Amino acid sequence: MEAKIIAARLQDINEGLLRQLGGITETYFRKTKRLGAAVRICNLIKGRDVIDQYDLLCAAAGELGIGADTAERALSELEEIGYVTVTRQGGDISKIEERIPLLDSRYTQIGEKWQANNPSELEQLTLEIVDDLLVSPRRERDLISDHNVDDKTFRLISDVGRTGAFLGSYKSPTDGSEIAFSPLYHDENPEQLLRLFEQFPNEDVSAKLRSIRGYQGSPIDLIKDPVILHAIKAGCIPTPSVHSTGGLRHFAFTPLEGVGRLEKGLLEKARAIIACVRYGQHFASITKLFDPLAILRALRSRKRIGSHSEILQQYALLHKMGVGVISRDRFKTSRFVFTLLDTPENLRAVDMAIQYLTIAEPAKTEKKLDSAKQLLLPGIAGSYGSPAKTRYDAVNLQVTGVSEASISKLNHLLIGGSSGF
Repeated sequence: MEAKIIAARLQDINEGLLRQLGGITETYFRKTKRLGAAVRICNLIKGRDVIDQYDLLCAAAGELGIGADTAERALSELEEIGYVTVTRQGGDISKIEERIPLLDSRYTQIGEKWQANNPSELEQLTLEIVDDLLVSPRRERDLISDHNVDDKTFRLISDVGRTGAFLGSYKSPTDGSEIAFSPLYHDENPEQLLRLFEQFPNEDVSAKLRSIRGYQGSPIDLIKDPVILHAIKAGCIPTPSVHSTGGLRHFAFTPLEGVGRLEKGLLEKARAIIACVRYGQHFASITKLFDPLAILRALRSRKRIGSHSEILQQYALLHKMGVGVISRDRFKTSRFVFTLLDTPENLRAVDMAIQYLTIAEPAKTEKKLDSAKQLLLPGIAGSYGSPAKTRYDAVNLQVTGVSEASISKLNHLLIGGSSGF
């Protein structure tokens, strides 16, 4: 796995790990807990420059379920990477200065730090399996075979994932086999994707789907692989279309299900945004885009693209979807400008589009992140009067549910056996 993908998976499963108690998670998932919290704290403090009241950061982290001890360990990891400078007085943190880079570099370096920390084999397998299930739900027997993991170890990973709500399973209504999926991504009927694996038993379907993930918004005209073409025709892969001077073109994305109604609408907007810039990259008649990511970042900061003669047709889809409006250039009437409608939903859609092009798919939205950030705003200190401001609810902590195989592994450790596999 690429380092930036590792960091994205660390973020995805961190909340589920932090809400678990017990010997299994404390023994085998320490580094994943710590580095996953580091990713989330980056998202929390990015752009704050200086935080000179550490209690406020502890409160904000607590909003996300990150305890003070875990937050401090995560900050130590970020300090080693060079993302923060931590000043201490009398052993206590007194000030934090952040210099967190853009998304791509941020995720890559945290993923590399996790790798350098020599995570347990169980941690590595968990991230690989979660990432595999992002592409598609799989039959458990196929996962066990593909990842060369024994049944007992797989059950232990399943126990942790089920308690943390990032892994799940159900019986296939067609053949009774156990289907593994991730509730983080898929909560809809996955039978269509599973049939794709059955129709091409001698092909590495997961690898082929990952090829789309490696270049989100791939123009269908450039795709020759019969498995991917079949997946597109079968409706397994989202393919928004754009019509402009180069004709009607379709663009392929990996599926990302299991999201709420609002997020699903934002995903559609994000894919449409990418499809429009990919059109300019591959099919523009006059001037082809060189760097789609730079265009998206400019749209995020300046709230506009243009002026250009092809915008009228090329960005018409975004106009129809309410992402922005197209207007004629006041000085060059043959050209047009696309202006982003500055709403929270549209800004989030642009952010998701940027994430698609940097870490392969949008990171999961943390519903409490905005409220947590509020605690770090200037002036909040005067109104911060009680530890109750942190709503981290210990009642939500769960002891990891364990199967007999997991109990056997843990007992082996308790009587002096190896903690490895």
